[in-house]
Amino acid sequence: MLKKLKVPTGMAFSGEVEDFKTQITHPPKGEFKETTGLQGAKQTATVAFTARGLQGYSLTEPAKIDETVAPQMIDNRTGQVVTPGADGYYAVAGQGKYKITPNGTSVDVEFIPEDHFLGTADGISIRRTDSNGYDTGWSTKFPADEANVDTVLNTMDGLYIPTVTPTDIEGVDKTSTDVQGATQTGTPTFNTTTTNANGEKISVTPSLEYPAKLVDPATGQVTNATSVTVAGEGTYSIDDATGKVTFVPEPGFTGTAQGVTVSVTAPVGKDKDGTVRDEYLKTATAKYTPTVTPITVTPTNKVSADIQNVPQTQTPTFDLSSDKTAEITSKKLVDPATGQPTDETTVTVAGEGTIQSILLQEQ
Repeated sequence: MLKKLKVPTGMAFSGEVEDFKTQITHPPKGEFKETTGLQGAKQTATVAFTARGLQGYSLTEPAKIDETVAPQMIDNRTGQVVTPGADGYYAVAGQGKYKITPNGTSVDVEFIPEDHFLGTADGISIRRTDSNGYDTGWSTKFPADEANVDTVLNTMDGLYIPTVTPTDIEGVDKTSTDVQGATQTGTPTFNTTTTNANGEKISVTPSLEYPAKLVDPATGQVTNATSVTVAGEGTYSIDDATGKVTFVPEPGFTGTAQGVTVSVTAPVGKDKDGTVRDEYLKTATAKYTPTVTPITVTPTNKVSADIQNVPQTQTPTFDLSSDKTAEITSKKLVDPATGQPTDETTVTVAGEGTIQSILLQEQ
């Protein structure tokens, strides 16, 4: 007499054993991660991956993420798998560069934004494979029950999206020194208050669209005028496209000038579409201060000797100190009777003997 098989056992590969158990494999899926960081700063995240279902031809052993298969990086703009450079990074022009590193079944992600990139980047997708050979590049057929993880590619790949926020700017004062009467120049600079991934502050420069402007010393207000004059000191002019300031001192001015303040309102960056949003515009001021060193004139007396009644000649000299521009424009006799310069080309000293000394004054 035949016995009924009450409990099916084992797995049918062929034949007519009717246990009615069908093995269904479930492909793996990743997760969505997003981060936010300051301009220029590195951002990091860890994207987890989950294997699902059973290992092929097993009723008990779960599938696993295959750690022997390297994760793949996908450019979200093209949907194509990309190969990082020798340094391990994949660069997206105008946004930044990405690096992925396996971390067990997860993947560590780095994003280093370009110095002047702001806003939300396109990000990357990450694909992993499980022990059944299935990867995360599949799409759900029942989105109402299980939505796609990667909403960019509409797959179950891991998705990473970074956002970069703007930082404030600060001005860097500039000074210059030159001799009396010489024209001087200086260009105050501007940069972010925070540093990028290399530990460097990010330069922010004026332009024709976002010009540098002078602050009028008389009012303390920003002016659209490209030059201002400080009485008793000199005139300051600005190249508004570069922020370069030119100082022309008054002829008689020496010492450290009051200086002039330069104001800049300019974008610290743009988004991936090249748009400058209102929140990207930042303002800072910096001061330019020139110092004028006085010109000194060093005279050298001269003497001469000859016999009685013979005319004598000699030329006293005058040397200027460390000067590049000034020159002696005239010399005048000093009248011994008055002690004052005279326009006369000769002076007579009553009762003088054979040798006569005449003082010259340089002008």
